[in-house]
Amino acid sequence: MELKVKIFFVVQTRIKLFHNLETIKMLISHKHKFIFVHVQKTAGQSLTETLKKNVPDLEKLVTQHKHGSAITGRDILGVDKWNEYYKFAFVRNPWDRLVSWYSMILGICLDEKMSQNYSSYNLWHKVVRNYRKYRYLNRSNNSKFYSYVLKNCNSFEDFIKNSHRDNMKNMRNQLDYLVDEEGNIIVDFIGKFESLENDFNQLKSNLNLSHMELPHVTHKSKHRNYQEYYNDEIREIVQERYHKDIKYFNYNF
Repeated sequence: MELKVKIFFVVQTRIKLFHNLETIKMLISHKHKFIFVHVQKTAGQSLTETLKKNVPDLEKLVTQHKHGSAITGRDILGVDKWNEYYKFAFVRNPWDRLVSWYSMILGICLDEKMSQNYSSYNLWHKVVRNYRKYRYLNRSNNSKFYSYVLKNCNSFEDFIKNSHRDNMKNMRNQLDYLVDEEGNIIVDFIGKFESLENDFNQLKSNLNLSHMELPHVTHKSKHRNYQEYYNDEIREIVQERYHKDIKYFNYNF
């Protein structure tokens, strides 16, 4: 009985964790005159944590979407006001980012590495996994994108091939979050996940917040090196689909 209660508590805690992740917004500080455009799976949670600790007036800008695009923020503030602020974002290698994203979504259902073979799990693992999935899918405020993936993608290959079809908004290039209608970059600084520490140091200098410290980057997902999850077919799908990111940010597999 105690074991079941403990498992229930762990499951409930994990569900709350992912609910909290979905409340993060584009962030703005009027005192320090900056805007953080949060692109998914680019260490945004860690960056948000340190900004909250060091910038008392930090607040949410976008109210309807966790990851609002720069153009959305510009339209909310107006062009003149937008141009008064220092705007920044971080990006990540598309192949790596997609592995991390899918693995995190699986974590809602199953606290295991995404490389595991589900058929090998014992009955209790399957019960816990199915319970997590049931609870998430029946939440009134769950992510439609995550729900789609949980229902329709039984493997990482499925995720790459299928999730893009009905989720264009979620699966777009990272560059699309940072440009205007003509394709012009409308943020002032773009850091990279791969050089996070160096770029963060540059950023805090630009913001005149030299006392900020970058916390340990939290990994909500559990997976091996991203290259191990790709075959030639899905590697090329990502190459084609995210060609703008790959070219502009100089990424390779």
